[in-house]
Amino acid sequence: MKSQDEIELFISLFWEFSCDFYRHKAAFEELHLLQDTHHVNINRILLALFLTKSDILLGVKVEEVSGIERIRLLEKWIEKVRVLRNLIKEHPSNQIRRTRENVLSIELKLEKHHQRLLILSLSRHFCLGAESIHPRSLPVLFESNSEMLFQISKSSKASLQRLLNLL
Repeated sequence: MKSQDEIELFISLFWEFSCDFYRHKAAFEELHLLQDTHHVNINRILLALFLTKSDILLGVKVEEVSGIERIRLLEKWIEKVRVLRNLIKEHPSNQIRRTRENVLSIELKLEKHHQRLLILSLSRHFCLGAESIHPRSLPVLFESNSEMLFQISKSSKASLQRLLNLL
C-alpha cells in the first residue's frame, strides 16, 4: 500500500468486513469466547481474518511497531467503556437504556479508531499477494497473521479455526 487514499480505502474495507463478519451469530460467539476466556482483542482477530482473506501476510509483530503504546492505551479505554456499558445493561429504565445506547455509540467510535490505528501502524509491513510470494494454505496464512497480532494459546486454536471456517 503506497498512497494515503489506498490506506484509507483499506481502513474502510476493514471496518465493513468487521461489521459484516461480526453480525454472524457464530462469529459473534467465537469472538467473544476468545475475548472473554483468552483476553484476545477482537479487532486484532478481525484484522488477522481480514488480512488472510485479502491474501496479505503481516511481516512484523504488532508489539514491534512504533506507536504500539497508543494502540494499547486505546485498547484499555475500550475495555473500560465496555465494562461501563455492561454495567448499565443491568438497569432496565428508558433513561438508562438511552445512556447505554450513547455509551455503545462511543464504544463503536473507539473501535473504529482502534482499527484505523492498527492499519496505519502496520500498513508498511503488509506483504501483498502473500499466497504468490510464499505458497501457504489459508490456515497457515491465518495462523501466521494471528501470531503477529496476538498471543495464540493452544486452547484458543480451536476457536480461531472455527472463525477461519466462517470466512
